[in-house]
Amino acid sequence: MNELSFLGGLRTGWFNATWPFAGLTLDAVGVTVRLFGFVRLRRGYSAVAKVERIVGGLLGSPGIRIETTDGDWLVFWTFNPKAVLEAFREHGVRAKASDVRPPKVWLEP
Repeated sequence: MNELSFLGGLRTGWFNATWPFAGLTLDAVGVTVRLFGFVRLRRGYSAVAKVERIVGGLLGSPGIRIETTDGDWLVFWTFNPKAVLEAFREHGVRAKASDVRPPKVWLEP
């Protein structure tokens, strides 16, 4: 499979970075999320428990919530959540895209 990269923002806990300060890369080995160029998360696909489309609580910004099997989570803000979800599906990760309004994310996952 080809490497796919996306540019966006990132929320982890109380910290939120807007577009374009985060990057998400999916390659043959797994997923890597970078914040300001530094690796924030690197996991193999088997360590990704769930990926789902969400929207921000205040402004309704589109994004993807990634939860790992060890309980870590983050939100990757992206203007193209469908493409990110499809990239995860191509790598065998369960990625949920609701036909109804996606859940809102406030301060917690």
